[in-house]
Amino acid sequence: DAAESVLSARGLYVGEPYVLRVLPGHATLPSELTFTLGPELAGAPNVARLALNRATAPLTVAFAHDHESSNFGWASELPLPPSIAYSIRHAASGKTVASGHADEHGRAVAPGVEALYVGEEYELLVADSGAVNASTTR
Repeated sequence: DAAESVLSARGLYVGEPYVLRVLPGHATLPSELTFTLGPELAGAPNVARLALNRATAPLTVAFAHDHESSNFGWASELPLPPSIAYSIRHAASGKTVASGHADEHGRAVAPGVEALYVGEEYELLVADSGAVNASTTR
């Protein structure tokens, strides 16, 4: 479902080409549409539809020892458990948009990063695996 904006086009001439431009912003990429106004038929207004391209950003997941809640400070020198599974969920919709496993250093480049939009809130979830406790962070 696309949002629609009504623009006042008074003073524009029928049959003339015009360009509608969306400038790059915080969460959108630049877009452009060339259109020609036609006469209003039976009171129906002209409609120009321009698809917006949302900005995306890469995400690297990096796991680390939780020193603050651990009673075992000496354990911070131990390596993280191998292949920690995680998922990334869109906070508002609750839909999982990416999942994967961390490498032996606790790092991972989230697969499907094209699904992560700038300006949206996501949750990083780690399931209880016996080697790590369940955790969720935003």
